[in-house]
Amino acid sequence: MELLNKYLLIFLLFSLYCNFLFSQIDNSTDIIFEVTENFSGFDVNDKTITWGTLNVPENWGNENENRVKLGVTILNSFYPSKEALVFIQGGPGGSAIKTLPFWISNNIRDSKNIVLLDLRGTGFSEPKLCPGLGKSFLNILAEDHDSNSEITAKIDSALKCKDHLLDRSIDIYSYNSVNMAFDLHALKEKLGYNKWSVYSASYGTRVSYDYVSRFPEDIEKLILDSPILVEGFHNNIASNSFNSLNILFDRCSKSDNCKSKYGDIRDLFFKTLKDLKENPITVKVSKTVHPSGRFVFNAQDFMITVQEALGNRKLFDVLPLMINEIYNRNTRAISLLVSVFEDSFSNIDYGTYYCVLCNETLDYDSLNSFEVDGSQFDEYLSESLSYFKADYFICNKWRSKSHKFLKKTDSLYLIDNIPTLILSGLYDPTVPVENGKLLDNIIKISEHVILNDGHLPGFTNDGKEIMNSFLNSKIDSEIVNKIKNSRKQNFVTKVVVNSGVSGFVLPIMKSNGYIIIPLVIMILIFLISAFYMITFLIKKNDLFLSTKVICYSSFLISLISMFFIVGTIYSIIKTAEINFSILIFGLLDKYSFILKMPYVILTLVLFTLIYYLKKSLSCRRLIMAELVLFSSISLIAYYFYYFIF
Repeated sequence: MELLNKYLLIFLLFSLYCNFLFSQIDNSTDIIFEVTENFSGFDVNDKTITWGTLNVPENWGNENENRVKLGVTILNSFYPSKEALVFIQGGPGGSAIKTLPFWISNNIRDSKNIVLLDLRGTGFSEPKLCPGLGKSFLNILAEDHDSNSEITAKIDSALKCKDHLLDRSIDIYSYNSVNMAFDLHALKEKLGYNKWSVYSASYGTRVSYDYVSRFPEDIEKLILDSPILVEGFHNNIASNSFNSLNILFDRCSKSDNCKSKYGDIRDLFFKTLKDLKENPITVKVSKTVHPSGRFVFNAQDFMITVQEALGNRKLFDVLPLMINEIYNRNTRAISLLVSVFEDSFSNIDYGTYYCVLCNETLDYDSLNSFEVDGSQFDEYLSESLSYFKADYFICNKWRSKSHKFLKKTDSLYLIDNIPTLILSGLYDPTVPVENGKLLDNIIKISEHVILNDGHLPGFTNDGKEIMNSFLNSKIDSEIVNKIKNSRKQNFVTKVVVNSGVSGFVLPIMKSNGYIIIPLVIMILIFLISAFYMITFLIKKNDLFLSTKVICYSSFLISLISMFFIVGTIYSIIKTAEINFSILIFGLLDKYSFILKMPYVILTLVLFTLIYYLKKSLSCRRLIMAELVLFSSISLIAYYFYYFIF
């Protein structure tokens, strides 16, 4: 209680300071909201969606000539409504507008408009700070640095970003939660809402704390998804991760299928970590990942990959499979994992990340606490956290000692009279459940729901249902209990490993749909050929035996080839319905026969080709058969390219 009182006193003093500071704002400042065309890059032609920008001062407390333009997307309610929900994305540095697909058909739109605001320095807001810094960090990870050289490389890249910002006369101390809170208030006023509900995620909850403290009258209801506490945000990375890992180890040991398939997953995890520390794996990757086309996957990269997977419900279910395949040094699967997690680096503007982190968060944390927390675990685990350790060194150089803005705030304060929903993921590796429990005890009108999920459970169907219930009235306990009872742990064990499946699917996901054009053409050829052959055989009764053999063989090849193409697409769809992440490694094993069919086709093609050449057949009537043979050979080459090599 003494500690809580201390934090409350700090917060009150900070609030008085900020009230004085921001009371100097000129109310005549031009705040402009401008409707624009779709700027998101999403192929969305929906008249219920409004795109726009909000033009505000760079520094609300000390105006200069600099302005920032904030990206705004409004998904209007399916039915006329004057109520709204604004979403505050985390990171810090993440884009709210890039979550648009989650909101388009969200049932929250039945009663509310959805407002997506890209906070200053993020996503589609301008100026962009350092959107390419994440790519630089990925390039650093691609090389086999030791801990010290990796930290040095990250510091150098981050400080180049800082120098670039200063050269552009960007005030790096204006990109903080306080100014973001004023941005939110200005947007609410411009859109004409009396009140609106706020959904904040991860570090976005830190912004919402500042928003609530300054403009409580703006907020009807508040949702805190995976809420952070400013203190200890970085200090406990190792223990948070290991707590999530222990849940994985425990559940796998209690699952007969998981244990029989993968054995002692804890032992396998540490064997893999040790092996990668001593013998990193070099894999081929796209040159968009690294200019060399190669990525050295070491213990550090393994830990980052596991950290990402622990935070995602679907990836959590395939984690034992993932660990097993990395242990078996499945280079194709590792290469695909690197490609999958590439977006984690490109979706964060790390310029904003450091502006925020270094000036309002890491003051609470210390490198010593970080190292003490990591030292209680296996040496390979603690040594694999240098990626996060580098942030302490970067922030020491990012902050200016002469900067006098009061940065320390506290998240442990009472949110009076605002109904609040707190969502926590049971095995969240970033934000422990204890954060939600602590806030639940402090906030007067709150409900804390712990879901069997990782990071950001609000972005699951279960979380969406609970949020909708909360926003429309109050949480229905029956819905929560139903969700908790229905969510069982389903580790993926019955899989036929073939990483080529993902090599086929991922380009389609990244809008490279051209790779399916050959399949469409081949299906048409096989369909026409099959119809032609059967019609030809029925009409012509006086054919030579050799001609009949070629025709029947071509007809059979056409049918099997069509079945293979359609069967492959069907098995991919059905596997994705169970768990899309399985496709990184292969297909559900009940579809394993699909992957054997090209060998059947190859056998038939070789037989037909040899017979054709041996009989020295040459006839215009067999042109269609020749086309079938050519298409079949192309199909087999296509299969071997994507699914084997």
